[in-house]
Amino acid sequence: MKKIFFLLTILLAYTNAYANNFLFGIPDTIRKNANSIIHENSININVLSKTKFTKCVKFTITILNKNGEENGDILLYIDENCNLDKFRGTIYDFNGHMRNEIKKPDLSIYTYSGHYMLKTDMRAYMYDVQMTHYPYTVSYEYEISSKVGFNRFPTFFLQSDYEQGVIKSQYRVTAP
Repeated sequence: MKKIFFLLTILLAYTNAYANNFLFGIPDTIRKNANSIIHENSININVLSKTKFTKCVKFTITILNKNGEENGDILLYIDENCNLDKFRGTIYDFNGHMRNEIKKPDLSIYTYSGHYMLKTDMRAYMYDVQMTHYPYTVSYEYEISSKVGFNRFPTFFLQSDYEQGVIKSQYRVTAP
């Protein structure tokens, strides 16, 4: 009976370790030559009226090596017509254990102006992920709302870099 209990305990621990590992079950065709892997890049635009919308984003990426490091950093550009209403992020180690929780006050805020602009109220929210062991996973969600409307839908990129695997990437617009 003790042997069966011991074997079940080992099996449960082994299964739990793989269940939490973000790389478990990813095909070699996606992992091959990749510096990072996007697990989820979901953007949902909800048009509330002619002058109001919300943008909800869920993003999860695993950084496989030093070449993919910048893809794990968080960088959000918010123009003067929008607010960053919600932000929540988490950093996980190789085994899927949470290493750091990121909240909105943890983000650095910078004013941003392009080379062709004299003045702007555009802001950049940034978080520089500091992990020393690879692979690690960064997951975050945020919501942006408009203050005065919009004249175009936000840009969407399937992937943000070369040598990057993608498992799920979607852009959805809901309008009345």
